[in-house]
This record gives sequence, structure tokens and C-alpha cells, in this order.
Amino acid sequence: MRLKHLLRPAILLTIAIILSKPASAAWHANQAQLQALHGTPRSDLWQKAIALTANPHWQQQWVLSQWQAGQVPRADDLLPHLSPTTQNTFADAFVFADLLAQQRDQEIVQRYRQAAQPTTPNACAAIVLAHLKTATILSNAQISNLLGCAFSKNSTSAEFNLLPQAEFEKPAFWASDLGQRIITALTWQAQLLRPPTPQSPESAPVVSPPQITALLNGSPEQKLGPNLIKNGNFETLGCALPHITPSCAIAHWQPSLMNTGSPWNVAVFVLGKENVTHTLSAPSDAMRIDGLSIERLATREPARAGFSYFTPITLEPNRAYALSFVYRVNSTIPHHAASFWLTGEANVIHQHEFFLPATPNGWNRVTLIGWNRSGKPATIQPLLRLWHEGTVWFDDFAIYPILSDPPLPPSDTIIEIHSLN
Repeated sequence: MRLKHLLRPAILLTIAIILSKPASAAWHANQAQLQALHGTPRSDLWQKAIALTANPHWQQQWVLSQWQAGQVPRADDLLPHLSPTTQNTFADAFVFADLLAQQRDQEIVQRYRQAAQPTTPNACAAIVLAHLKTATILSNAQISNLLGCAFSKNSTSAEFNLLPQAEFEKPAFWASDLGQRIITALTWQAQLLRPPTPQSPESAPVVSPPQITALLNGSPEQKLGPNLIKNGNFETLGCALPHITPSCAIAHWQPSLMNTGSPWNVAVFVLGKENVTHTLSAPSDAMRIDGLSIERLATREPARAGFSYFTPITLEPNRAYALSFVYRVNSTIPHHAASFWLTGEANVIHQHEFFLPATPNGWNRVTLIGWNRSGKPATIQPLLRLWHEGTVWFDDFAIYPILSDPPLPPSDTIIEIHSLN
């Protein structure tokens, strides 16, 4: 009897917890997470959890579960479950981008006015574009804050101050060359976020043994070793969440910024990746670098920016290597606007900068055969970058050891560049 009396309050408390809205919401959310883990995401379970409680945590978990399951959350699915006056940075990253893709610009303007300041780059980019398209007035300060967010810049930094912030309210500024370059950069920054691909397969090699043989003037066909570059197709994100900034946009690659003042000129560059088409295959992610405004003082080094490979690569002495990638340039100075760099050491494939020619017909393919002729193991750390106003895209970057037997005798570096079209 005594045990029965002791158990009764515990049973009643358990029932009360089960029947409470927060506990019920948690149960539905847990079930939704389990379903997502098994590859069968259930939006209805998340929506039930959200309906039971105003806890924004469940809204964020719902969006994240969809994204991680390979689905891009859509505005019409999210908006019924979001407060019109409460900031939800996580969901707004998808809402603003999807509304912009559907040309629902007035809805973007309305949600920005009602809710708090967004903090994801694509949401901020979409808001500026929507205001320009609807001729809705924003103050110079508002536009500065949104551009700083969209381009992952500190709006008080020297590089951002290179932009004429007092002109942002004027329509004539956005019709200028600089204004149009900013709009172009905002447009690709506002793209819908693609789901993460933590184990994305590498692209098929863009260089083949027969091509190597042809470049070597008919020597016996060569065998290529494994690709020494991880994520050379730039498909894999380095971010755990869809708050994509240049520092995590491309796994295994990191921003290289030489544009922040002495010893370099100040410049505004925008770095990231964009989904593009450059061959007959399906669209893929490519590294993208935009130059918006660049100072050119003779007393300082030229400004430049891009991405460097995160880990140095060790090359065997006297070994031949094949390097290959594709690129495209759209610049006010098409020749010498973009470049790649491998090492500052002599006799190692190619020393210092290699400036790339213009691409008047679209995408070019670079194939390079070089040797480590230093007589000892040497390291390289690829760096892809832009030096002028405009845009450069890179994709399918790869380095393969050439496994010939006997080894190819060291020679001068061979470089071939031709159009993909």
C-alpha cells in the first residue's frame, strides 16, 4: 500500500510531462530526427513540434534536417511556421534566397522591414537586390550594413571604405561600372544554398594519359598516380551549417587576402563559389573571385586575393607531375587578371606567379607537366587568385604524379592552354 502511494505522484508527474506542450514538441522533434537519420525526413513531425511550442530551436533543427538530407528548404514551406516579426537567421537564409529566385521582391522588402537584421550573406544580398528592383529607399547606413553582411566584410574596414558609401542611396551610382559590379557580386552571393556534400566524389580527371603522351611529343603512354588535391572540384563545403562565408565555402581551401593595406594596395574582393556550367556535363560548383574596387598606389604592392590550398604538398625529387584545371576570366583587363602560384622555390615545377591569358571564347583548360628538379623533396601550396576588377572562375583543379618506369628525365616545364569550346 505504501509503495502504491509513493508511485502515484510519480506516475501523475510523468503523465503531466508527457501531456505538456514542450515535452510533446520534443518527442515529435526526436522522432523527426530519427526519421531523417534513416533517410526518410518527415516535415509533418517537425511542423507538429513547431506548432506545439514557440521555441525557435525546433524551427532551426527542422531547416537543418532538411538541408542535411539533401533538400533545399523552400520559402512557402517555411513562412507559415515563422513569426513575421521575429528574426530566425537560420530559416531566413533560405527564405530570402528562394523569394529572390521566384522574383517575389516585395515580400523580401516586407519581411526585412518587419523582422530583425539578417546575418547570413545570401539573405543580405537578396535584400539589397530586392530593394534595388522595387526602387524601395534604404539609407546609406542600411545599405552599408547589408553589403558588409553580404560580402563578409567589416563595414568600417579600410577595404570597405574604398566603396563610396555616401553614394549608395543614389540610383545613378548603381548604374555606374562599380555599381554594376556590386550588383553582379550580390546576384551570385544570393543564390540558393545547396545541401552539403561531405563526401562528394572527385570529378573525372581533366587530363588523361594520352594527353600527357601528346604533350611529351610521343613518348610511351604514361600512367597517372592518385590526385594529390582534395576537393579540387570545390563541391564540398567546410561549413557545418548553411551560414556560408569565404572561410568555409570550400573545404581544404582558405582565403588568401593581400588587399588590406600596407604593404599592399587596398581593394574590395568577394570570394566564394558558384554553381556554373563549363562543359557538357551537369552544372557544378566552381571557385569564384570578384574584384569590385582596387586602389593602385605606386608605393605599394598590387592588391590580389583568392584561395590557397590548406595543406602543403610534398613532391618527390626528379618526379614528373601533371597539373590541370579549367578557368574563365571576365575582367576590365582580361590579360594578366588571374593567376596561379605554386612555390617560390626554383626548379620546382614553376616558380612564382603564372599569369593566365584571357578567355574570349569562354572556359580555358590548363595542362602543365613539370618536375621537381631541386634534387630533394620540395613542397608546393597552390594559390588561385585575381588581381584586377572583374571575375575569375576556377574548377577541376588536380595534380597527379606521373608514374613512368623508368622515370621521365627532367626537362623544362611544359604548359598547354586551350579553349573548351
